[in-house]
Amino acid sequence: MEGFTASVKDGFLPEMDIQFLEDGTPVLIHDDTADRTLNGVSGPIRDLSLEEWNSATIKSPTGGAEAETVTLDEALDELGGEVVMVPEIKP
Repeated sequence: MEGFTASVKDGFLPEMDIQFLEDGTPVLIHDDTADRTLNGVSGPIRDLSLEEWNSATIKSPTGGAEAETVTLDEALDELGGEVVMVPEIKP
């Protein structure tokens, strides 16, 4: 979420990639598997439960602090109605 709010502060429209969990919950992640970008879970995003998603953390590409995972609902709660969001549904 920090990246999205920072991009808004800098005047950019937040672009987000959406995948779906096993129960159909839309989540913000580019990759179709968790292995490269998440800690605490592995395998296809579509096979993860919401509980697994919420317990995972996002790896820092620079070795910094990990971040919390984000659902589309959480992003809408944080940014919806205030900025134009650019969602892209991934297969």
